[in-house]
Amino acid sequence: MVAGLTPPNPVFQSKDELRIEARRRREIERAKKLGPGRLRLIGADIAGVRNQLEERQRQNAEQYEAKRASEEEDAVIRQYLLQIESENELAKRREQLTLRNDWDHQTAKAFQARKQAAAMRKEGIDPDRCAQGAAQKFDGEDIAQLERIRLQAMQMKQWSIKKMAEEAQRNANEKATQAAYMAQLFEIEQLMEELHRGNERERAVASAEISRFNQQLLAQQRQAEINRRQQEQEEDAREIQLTLQSNLVSENPDQASLPGVPLDHRIRVDHWKGLSGEQTKRYLRQNDDILREKACKIQQEREQAEKESQNQRELQRALAMEEYRTQQRQTQLKLDIRATHEQQIQEAAEREKINEHGARGKIEPIFFQRFGRSYR
Repeated sequence: MVAGLTPPNPVFQSKDELRIEARRRREIERAKKLGPGRLRLIGADIAGVRNQLEERQRQNAEQYEAKRASEEEDAVIRQYLLQIESENELAKRREQLTLRNDWDHQTAKAFQARKQAAAMRKEGIDPDRCAQGAAQKFDGEDIAQLERIRLQAMQMKQWSIKKMAEEAQRNANEKATQAAYMAQLFEIEQLMEELHRGNERERAVASAEISRFNQQLLAQQRQAEINRRQQEQEEDAREIQLTLQSNLVSENPDQASLPGVPLDHRIRVDHWKGLSGEQTKRYLRQNDDILREKACKIQQEREQAEKESQNQRELQRALAMEEYRTQQRQTQLKLDIRATHEQQIQEAAEREKINEHGARGKIEPIFFQRFGRSYR
């Protein structure tokens, strides 16, 4: 029995089934020996392909070994180069330290020599210890050099401190000026606000006065209208009463008869000729009085209207003048603020100019005259 083949099923009993099963096993064994039919059809060599795969694996292994050897060699070379560079740096460092030590040693010697020379110059010349060569004169010798340098440094320090103090004082003055300017602006704003509130109060008072005057005028007009209507009603009632009760107005023929007078002394109605001359004059005088009273009343009303109109014009003129004065005050205040601002700008420009001139650090000839002089 071939390994990997399915054993025959004991259930199959017929010859056809056994023959088919045997044919299937033979086909499977043939496929294992010959390979897939598609590969046989295209002419592929199974053994050749396997050999190619093994060759490729060997080549990959050789390349990996060569690469690993190359990397190890590169690492050794890099390590050697780093060692060479570190040795060179160490040598340079030692050389620099040696040079610095030599330089410091030489500088210390020169400084010590200068210090000794300065100490000797400071002590002065003792003629008893000098030889004949000390009588020579050296034009280039400067005995007071160190003292002069010290004085110059001290004066420069004092000058610097003074300049710093002046700068601090100038800054303080500028801050004080700025604070005063801000206080002045605040005061001006308060004055403007107070002026505005005063104008508003005056405007409110004027408006209240105008309103009161208008209310009074309206009340007078209403009272005059009420009086006129009342007078018209009274005149209408009087006219009605006269129409009903007066014999003259009602044209009663018995109006000429007088009670208590005999009939022969009475005025005959048919002979009555109207009013007498005296009665006519009296009624005419009454009419004239009524006309004069009406004319006087009309004149009084006209004068009162003119007076009220004049009061109204005076009030409007006063309001206009007050508004004009307010505008003038505001304009003058704006002009004052502008002039103050321009003056402050000019003062600030002058201060900046002075500060710039002082910050330049220009050294005047008197600065050098303050130092000590040496005679050679």
